Amino acid sequence: MTTQFLLSLPFLLFLSRPIPTAGSPFTEKYAVDCFHNALAFMDQLGTPGTPSFHDQIWKTNVQLTAAGTNAQTCQESFDIVKDGPLKTEVSNRVDDLSKLAGNALSLLVKIG
Repeated sequence: MTTQFLLSLPFLLFLSRPIPTAGSPFTEKYAVDCFHNALAFMDQLGTPGTPSFHDQIWKTNVQLTAAGTNAQTCQESFDIVKDGPLKTEVSNRVDDLSKLAGNALSLLVKIG
């Protein structure tokens, strides 16, 4: 998988689907917003080795790190919820976001 696929709009839209809960929708919106920001920075990459290239890589790294941290914090906060199908679905999505952030950061290190 490439970073471009991992940060592609269809994949991000899949991850950002709302999960119905009692009274309010739950989404991993902040983490997904960070992925959108990272994609925007990747789209602006200049020539490797230039200051602007390194600046965009740094900004992308910050956004991906924020997405991963947010996903982990969300997962920890959701641990207190009673086990059931909703908790399983949310936990699986948040786990996917966390893995996605880690994979994208690994790929980013290779190009940066």
